[in-house]
Amino acid sequence: MAVLCYMLRRAAYLDDTRSGVVIIARYNPVLDMLLAVAVVLPASLLFGALAGFAEAAEGAALLAWLVRGVTYWFLAAAVVVAVSSPGSFASTVGPETPRHNVHTVMGLSQQPGTRLTALMLARRVVAALPAGTVVAVAAATDDLARAYERLGFTRGRKRRLYLVVGDQPRP
Repeated sequence: MAVLCYMLRRAAYLDDTRSGVVIIARYNPVLDMLLAVAVVLPASLLFGALAGFAEAAEGAALLAWLVRGVTYWFLAAAVVVAVSSPGSFASTVGPETPRHNVHTVMGLSQQPGTRLTALMLARRVVAALPAGTVVAVAAATDDLARAYERLGFTRGRKRRLYLVVGDQPRP
């Protein structure tokens, strides 16, 4: 569901081999939250309606209970991901992040058995941003934060990092 929100923003990029994905979006937490609600709420209502239909059917109380559980899980997961994950929009940008034209990297992923496709795609997308754009990330681990620093990112608090496009030397 999170990827769907960024697809709606046209912020999910797929590499040419179709094995790597990166999400880079202009920082807009209000829009992110509205899109999350717009995606999660209909799914939750659909599951709620299914639970109602299942409950109305004779002998389907277990199915209704399961569908309600999935509905509550969707709602709870949406809230938890939105406000607490290391890569969530709530934690990527901090007071140390410059405020000019901020973009956030929300995720890199690639298929097993492939090598560096998501990273290379992320580098191309960031390089295509206008000079002076700030790219903010939140590292899940200290090792990942150190890797970002080696790429030219400046470390902030709580494993937040940022890069001003055009300020780093090209490798």
